Amino acid sequence: FYEWNEDGTEKKRVDFDVPNATFGFFHDMLVTENWYCLFQNPTSLDFQKLMTEYMFAKCALAETIAMQDGKRPILWMFPRTEKAKKMLSGDEVAKSYELKNQFFFHHVNAFEREETGEVCLDSIPWKFMDFSMNLDMVTPAFWQDGSRTEYTRFTVNPSKKDSKQVKQESLSDRCCEFPCMNPTMVGKEHKYVYTGGSVVKDG
Repeated sequence: FYEWNEDGTEKKRVDFDVPNATFGFFHDMLVTENWYCLFQNPTSLDFQKLMTEYMFAKCALAETIAMQDGKRPILWMFPRTEKAKKMLSGDEVAKSYELKNQFFFHHVNAFEREETGEVCLDSIPWKFMDFSMNLDMVTPAFWQDGSRTEYTRFTVNPSKKDSKQVKQESLSDRCCEFPCMNPTMVGKEHKYVYTGGSVVKDG
């Protein structure tokens, strides 16, 4: 992880190994006062397709990546401060939490609640992802119960050393993507978020 000053100079660099993530798929990240946060997607690499199709320009590289039904994504939280390091147990290098089967591209923000020790992570997960999807597949029915996205909040409490509990709640059932917010609020509890959303509230 790299952190930069406003003038573009490097402020901090920290190296971590993500356990069992040789071919891990991480698209985006979140940061709070004490944590660097990554969502590891439930994917695998199709080596046969990679060697027999991608190498001969018969498919895109993304099409060799497949979401695994039933496999759980993992939320990894790596310590950014000494305070966070004290919340780790034994030989832990990070906090890890298994989530329901879903796919992550774009996140909103994450922040800490000092009074409870909780960390809230807001994201726009997909119910499932197929990299071979195209516009011919996308019908209204597809969005109703298919690969739709919703503004979702995940709440964990890393201050409870043995807790693996994750609270997942949808904050909006309107299908949306590409969230953005005031950059001065990154890592802090925010009030407003802007996304591209569907015309109809169809959750």
